[in-house]
Amino acid sequence: MAIDVAFSIEANDYLDPDRAYDLYWSGVITDKKKFLCPGTDCTAQVTCANLDEDLQDMKVAPHYRIYGEHSKDCEVFNNKPLNLQYEDGTSVKEEKRTVDESIVDLFLLERPDSYYDEARTDRGANNQVFKKPEFVRRSKDTRLREAGSIGNIYSVRSVVGRYIRYRNDGSIDQRRVNILGKDIYYL
Repeated sequence: MAIDVAFSIEANDYLDPDRAYDLYWSGVITDKKKFLCPGTDCTAQVTCANLDEDLQDMKVAPHYRIYGEHSKDCEVFNNKPLNLQYEDGTSVKEEKRTVDESIVDLFLLERPDSYYDEARTDRGANNQVFKKPEFVRRSKDTRLREAGSIGNIYSVRSVVGRYIRYRNDGSIDQRRVNILGKDIYYL
């Protein structure tokens, strides 16, 4: 059962593997096992595989693996779409871009000031009893990756990682990266 987003206990937000990888290498996330299933009331442990691997040593891009028991209401376990919403009530699904619009990765030379914001502070004193927030934080710079929807890139490490992934999955001919307003093919 594959998932494209998981809840990070350390970042206190829902993250895709690419964003988790960036936050790991920047020191915001320190443990690849501190993720939970994004399903409703689900506390199944999730590990972000290859989070701690250097790009040139990876055979597979970072991805999530689920361990443990899902709750009976978990959308992932029941093969239903996740019911994630932003704080303003907009469904994450409504924001999803088409593959044609998202096939160009946007490489920005500077990260926004909010990129390394501290994790939310609404977590309890005891990490064993943890409640996931009801809503996903909206960030214009980060999108949950679903069916071709891709967020902005801020590091050369991520550009190289995407190049390797696109080459391996055979989609490199259709992929471009936008740098300073110019689309450049990965090839």
